[in-house]
Amino acid sequence: MTMATHRKSARPRDAAATREVLLDAATLVFAEKGFAGARVDEIAARARANKALIYAYYGDKRGLYRAVLSSRFGEFADPSFAEAFAAELSPRRALEEIVRRFFRLLIKDRRFSRLLPWDLLSNGRSGRDVILDSSGPLLQLISELVRRGRAAGELRATTDPELFRSTLVSLGLGYPLQHSVMTLAREKSGLHYTDEHFVDYACRILLEPDNLKPENALERRTA
Repeated sequence: MTMATHRKSARPRDAAATREVLLDAATLVFAEKGFAGARVDEIAARARANKALIYAYYGDKRGLYRAVLSSRFGEFADPSFAEAFAAELSPRRALEEIVRRFFRLLIKDRRFSRLLPWDLLSNGRSGRDVILDSSGPLLQLISELVRRGRAAGELRATTDPELFRSTLVSLGLGYPLQHSVMTLAREKSGLHYTDEHFVDYACRILLEPDNLKPENALERRTA
């Protein structure tokens, strides 16, 4: 292989790596400042890349923002994992696994969990269609599981598919703020709080409303 051929074959890999670095830097800046407050100069500086590459790859700041949403939201909204749960588990158990995965992904990627509220605060003008298009199949499956769970007697007959989905999303979007509030509460009251406590309690709110009790949601620190 000639040197020229080697350079040409390396370019796609270099471009892919550069795009990944730009998306990571953009995710950080958008999560910190929202779409309106983010600046292309700062994103390029954090990525240690030429600003011109952002315009070359994404067209403008809005194009970059939409690419961030698409790349980050893809893991959250991929319906394939939920389809596997739906095929193997009862409706209620499948819904519980979906809920737990949703919150664990939020916990794992706190940058993305901060990015979504920014988008909603701006009425989703910059990326609403990206979110809706990505999440549509998963949300439809959740609604179907709720209906099946009601029919099987595993969920309350009054459980509404739309409200179930809305409550799940609301709990998820509020999690970053709630996490900060509970950190303060722990410092003031001595409560021992973990992410898993929150996930367990969210499942009970969504799936066992008649049996919801405050005990065991939080444990007092013994030391």
